Order: sequence, then C-alpha cells, then structure tokens
Amino acid sequence: MDTGSSRTILSTRFVHAQRSSPKISLGKGSRYVGSAILVKANLKLADNVWRDHDFLAMDDPPAISQSLGQKVDGILGQDLLRDFQAIEIDFRNMRLVLFR
Repeated sequence: MDTGSSRTILSTRFVHAQRSSPKISLGKGSRYVGSAILVKANLKLADNVWRDHDFLAMDDPPAISQSLGQKVDGILGQDLLRDFQAIEIDFRNMRLVLFR
C-alpha cells in the first residue's frame, strides 16, 4: 500500500496488455522511478471488485521489491483506497482491513 500513489500499480505478470500501449513515466511519491502502461483490468480485493478500471501495469518493480526484501505484486493507490471510509493496518497480524 502506498498512500502517496495516486494510481494502483499492478505487475505485468497479472495483466494481459499490449506492449504497444503508450508508456507513462512514474516518479516522485514513493521516489520509485520507472515506466508503466495504462491498462483496463478487473481487480478483486477480498469482497470488493473493480471492473474495467484504469490501472498502471509495470514489470516487477525491482527497487521496491529489493527494499522490502520480498516480491511486490502491486501497489494500492489512492484511486482504490478512496472508495473506503477507513483503513486499519494491523501490523501484529500483518493484515490490512478496509471499511466501506
């Protein structure tokens, strides 16, 4: 989760997109710099579904994966998080709870 990210970013491993899609440069926010493509995709997160939503897709973000010491499959951005009234981060149990 990156509350500084305005858009949700998904790994291209999960998105089927044409490589000819225009590339978008990413920067600022989390200070990760790279390029992504804009895609329309369906995403299910627990009981919540976003259909035909605009997401950014990029190859495995190595700088983020390396800094966290684990593979990152995506970043939840403000575009999805603003659909919820409250967000609870339970560090002890490693859970993220989203309330509508």
